[in-house]
Amino acid sequence: MGKTQMRKLITICLAVGIIIAVSGTVQATLYVETFNSNNANWLSVRTSGATSNVVYQNSGGNPGGYISCSLTNAPLVFGLEPSPVWGGSGGDGKVQELWGNMTGDTLTADFKIDGILTAYNGGTEPMVRFYLGTPGGTYFITTDAYSWNPNNDIGWTTHQVLLLATNFVREAGGESFEDVIAHSNDIGLQFGPSNGEFYTGVGNLGFAGSATLMLDNFGTIPEPTTISILGFGVLSLIGRKK
Repeated sequence: MGKTQMRKLITICLAVGIIIAVSGTVQATLYVETFNSNNANWLSVRTSGATSNVVYQNSGGNPGGYISCSLTNAPLVFGLEPSPVWGGSGGDGKVQELWGNMTGDTLTADFKIDGILTAYNGGTEPMVRFYLGTPGGTYFITTDAYSWNPNNDIGWTTHQVLLLATNFVREAGGESFEDVIAHSNDIGLQFGPSNGEFYTGVGNLGFAGSATLMLDNFGTIPEPTTISILGFGVLSLIGRKK
């Protein structure tokens, strides 16, 4: 084997090693709860601050298991989120383990509804929103453009949002969006009306009507751009002639 061939072989081996290493690092931040064995300690949080466990179903999800909670003619649900998250006065004192740095990630959820809901306390239509917050009490929720009317999800529907500041609006607190996604400890779905992109305020949360809300495959997906760019760059080096 000549020096040129040996050099190319070494470069290819290094490239594969780097791509595998980077892939492992990025994929380590992947976390999607499939609810395939239990309800994963998720609960529904009511407008009064009370919480209740959601119902776990071992089949009928997208696919496999899923979780659900029901509403009956009252604005009951504040949100769906992992437990433990609620504590202290006014919803402060969140104790959920940190989700880690989600910079560049995408939030994803599969959602389905059985029934019809209406907006509560204003708004033109009901909305489901991704939300995330920190131990310091700063919260961001998705704008209307990255939220959805649950009545449209009569079958399992996947909803996603890239974690960019332009896709979210501040609900409470003073930390920057970049700080929040770097150490978020409270994450889930929030239910409220459509009041335009500047809908905020716990007093407006909730749905009215009668329906069962279903959730599957909730979590974060890492941004794959780093792997693609690095792989392209290394392969470009491989193709160069010496």
